[in-house]
Amino acid sequence: PFLLPVIFSFFKEHRPVVNLTAAIILAAAGLYSTVYEKNFYGTKYFGVFKELAEKIIAWNDNYGEQNISRNINVINSYYVDYYFNRFGSKPDYYFLRAENENYILKMKEQIERCNKKYFLYAWSNSFNPPEVSELIKRRFPKIIEQASYFNSEITLFGKDENFQREKMLESFTNFDIEQKEFVCDSTQLDSTLSYSGKFSLRINANIEYSCLYEISMVNLFHDSIKFANVSAWCSFLNGDDAHLVIEYVNESGIYEWQSVKTNNFSPIKNKWVEVFKTISKPKKYNTNDKVKMYIWNPGKNLFFIDDITINTFTDSK
Repeated sequence: PFLLPVIFSFFKEHRPVVNLTAAIILAAAGLYSTVYEKNFYGTKYFGVFKELAEKIIAWNDNYGEQNISRNINVINSYYVDYYFNRFGSKPDYYFLRAENENYILKMKEQIERCNKKYFLYAWSNSFNPPEVSELIKRRFPKIIEQASYFNSEITLFGKDENFQREKMLESFTNFDIEQKEFVCDSTQLDSTLSYSGKFSLRINANIEYSCLYEISMVNLFHDSIKFANVSAWCSFLNGDDAHLVIEYVNESGIYEWQSVKTNNFSPIKNKWVEVFKTISKPKKYNTNDKVKMYIWNPGKNLFFIDDITINTFTDSK
């Protein structure tokens, strides 16, 4: 802010023509840098709504409005409705903000009951959980079209019998066969109830931590992979306060900690529910860092856990 006073301090007041010329040159240089070089007025610095509405209308025309399940995550549905009305279109859609504590569960249910050929997901100026795209791709694995903007994106997902997501890694246990990646206490194995196979892991009030899974950071987030999925099936006999915990660990100890609460998935007594979490690659890590996952039972609940899966895909970027 003091640059201009410093520059003009070298000019005498009795030279108005020189001073004016210098001012015009500086103003022109600033205008050029702002408008052309930095493209200030051509850059969108806020999430968009008009463009999302235009894409939805265009895709409805191209792929058939009746063939698309439309799902929108924005700060307020008024903004997209305004543009739909402006363009003379009134497509139905499912609206829910990601800030809702049950958002992942609601979207998971929306995806699972969808019987349309295409699944559209749009977000703008709102939190966009990585779980959403990963869950959509389990049923609609192919990206048909996509458009990205500042703090906004819209994607049309579809099904294709000839297209499958390419897995980079998958670790799985249903406790029937010992898996070296999963460290579990064999005394916790139980055959009275299971989601698949013969056994599950029985967690009671005396067990606070159970079933450790460990993998190196570079093996989990191989190459340019940014996301990994963790899921487990749970059946509660009492309570529902348990956590699926993920830790990022280096030589000094834990430097990042994430968890997903089982009660976010509205478990019903004696009914199996899937708990799902997508974790992100940390911005900074060392090649020797580890990723650890385990079950934490702070509520001293009695429940069963089965079919734990950790996977990554080549398009999880």
